[in-house]
Amino acid sequence: MDFSKDLVIIHCSGEAVNAVLSELYVKQESEDSVHIAIKKMDKKENSTAAMSPFSVYTIPLTKKKIVIDK
Repeated sequence: MDFSKDLVIIHCSGEAVNAVLSELYVKQESEDSVHIAIKKMDKKENSTAAMSPFSVYTIPLTKKKIVIDK
């Protein structure tokens, strides 16, 4: 990972049982900001396992303000 070129975003959705997973996506980009939102993924199967899912994303390093929309 070259931190002089990339920005790392880590999304931790917390512990849950039989949870719907989520992912991040770029919702909107302007001259001065990038809005990132959370998208719920379709549930594929039931499970009784307790999970603490997380995702690691990289985007090109930018001087724009990064906004995480909930």
